[in-house]
Order: sequence, then C-alpha cells, then structure tokens
Amino acid sequence: DEVSLDHDLSSVGIAASTRTCLDQQFVHNCVQAIYHHLSIDQFSGDIVIAGGLPILMNVQRHFSHDIEICILLAKIISSLSMHTEYLNDVFASGWVGILASWARNNDARLSAPAARALANLDVDFNIEAKFSRRIYLLHPAQRTCTKSKLDVIFVHGLLG
Repeated sequence: DEVSLDHDLSSVGIAASTRTCLDQQFVHNCVQAIYHHLSIDQFSGDIVIAGGLPILMNVQRHFSHDIEICILLAKIISSLSMHTEYLNDVFASGWVGILASWARNNDARLSAPAARALANLDVDFNIEAKFSRRIYLLHPAQRTCTKSKLDVIFVHGLLG
C-alpha cells in the first residue's frame, strides 16, 4: 500500500523530486523514529527548527485513516506542546484543529495525547503547569472557567 506525497524540502536544503511514493510501514517507522528522537529533551525542537511540522501535517492528511500513525503524530505534537517556544509554530501549522478532532476520538491512545497537547497549548487556561509525557488529562476534557486543581492518579496498564 503506497501513497504519493507532494513536498518541498528546499527550506531544509534538500533538493528532491516533488512527488515521492512511500510505503505505509516505512512512513510509520519514520514517524516513530521522529517521536523517539523528540523524546530526548535536548532534541525536542529539532523537527520545528527543520521545518518539519508542515511535513508532518502532510503525513497526517495522507494517513488520517491509520490510527497508529495518528497516535504517533499526536504524541509528537504533545511532546512539542511542553515547550512554549514552539507554540506559535504548532498553531501556525494547523495542528490545533486536528488535535481537537483527535481529542474526541474513542481510542484513548489517540485522544489522551491530543487532549494533553491542547491543554498545554492553552496558555490562557494552563499557565502554571504542563502535562508532561505519560501524564494524561482525564478531566476536564474541555476548557473550563474554573481554576484547576491537580490530582495524580496512578493507573497501571491504562495504556499498555
């Protein structure tokens, strides 16, 4: 199962054909490698600096039916949402609408990191705290006007 991606890599100094055929498993492995790379704090902004958010958005458009790729993309954006210096880039590349859609998904593996990213991106609502990796916002799922209080609940095996 292959898909064609149109892309322009000239912004990162790579001259390439504007149409590339990609295998779905290959794309999954690439997105997984990006997620792993960004999980190390010192490399957390590399994808933004390289201009990769629009490319990831293109991947999302072509693989929106693949839940595993969407979960990895949600985790990547959630990881970036921890860093306030990248918030404008996340907003500008159009991820907020995708995250809002994913936050309503029935699959907790997708909705949990999407909701966490949205909470972290909402600087008006969530000034003092950020929800880091493996911390999941269960309630409230949407923005509220009341001041939030934080409870930590450890649930073993919730997401694997």
